[in-house]
Amino acid sequence: MTLAAACGDEETGGGGPGTASAAEQLCSRMQDYLDACGASTPCDQALVDDCSALVGILNDSLLQSAVDCIDTNGSPLSCLVGSVGGLQPTETHLAVAAKICDVCTGGFGVDECMSVFFSETSDLQLGIVLLPLSDDVVQKIGDDCVSDLLSCGTLVNCAGSTLLAQGLPENTADCLVDNLSNPSAVSMPECTLGGGGAGTGGSGTGGSGTGGSGTTCNPAGSWAVTETLVQSDCPTTIEAPFTLNVTADGDSYAFDVQYDSSYPCSGSSSTEGGTCSATFSCDFPQGQGLFSVDFEPNSLTGSEVYHVTDMEPACFMQVDLAGTRQ
Repeated sequence: MTLAAACGDEETGGGGPGTASAAEQLCSRMQDYLDACGASTPCDQALVDDCSALVGILNDSLLQSAVDCIDTNGSPLSCLVGSVGGLQPTETHLAVAAKICDVCTGGFGVDECMSVFFSETSDLQLGIVLLPLSDDVVQKIGDDCVSDLLSCGTLVNCAGSTLLAQGLPENTADCLVDNLSNPSAVSMPECTLGGGGAGTGGSGTGGSGTGGSGTTCNPAGSWAVTETLVQSDCPTTIEAPFTLNVTADGDSYAFDVQYDSSYPCSGSSSTEGGTCSATFSCDFPQGQGLFSVDFEPNSLTGSEVYHVTDMEPACFMQVDLAGTRQ
């Protein structure tokens, strides 16, 4: 157990016990839950073990909401994730979101991107991860993870790396990021504090990786895809059919776009219900493309923002995508 000073008893100058901070209360309540109910998921144990590092990256509003949730018999994981829904973005959150939306849409659809950025429905899947984090950590993610269109395909993974740099152990960082980016997968376990036994365990994403290769989400295979121009500020347009090759890579997926040649891409996939969603970026000879794709069993839809750098001046195009499994 690693509960350092952030979760210890605070002393006043006169030597008597002071009022416990929200951080101290959260560490104490999470430990109380595990003592009474056991760990509903491996993530519950990891969050308690690394509580002193965890509370250092979370904002005060989230800490207090999670304390109140555990006091009503919620588990550590379900309360941390569930409390995000009541949070409002700070000015720092909004500034970083605006930067990400501008870079990742190429200036097209910034307002639409901002309107869903902090929800589970956002293609970028990052805003809901940022909401519970403190302003300084959010700013660090904005500085380190958003540079160009290619970086937009790896935002969630980069955010996880930033949390590691803040001192959060890898397993705990994975648990936090994976479950925050897919909160609908986390359920409330049945257990009453003080009841003396573990209740029915809740579900959650327990390890690293952003995609699942289970039966509810299986985009692996080859897809024939067509492009339809939506808008462009380029002097000429580029619309061409291509093949999207998706291969399972452990618990995630690898993406490859094939026009005249094959271009490997970097990105991530997620599962919501029976639908797979993926965001990935590719480096082409003419520029960079950011893809957002929703997979059904035998069809796909999506969009691509294409930053064309071999024209003068450099320009952007946005196309809609439609495809079928080959």
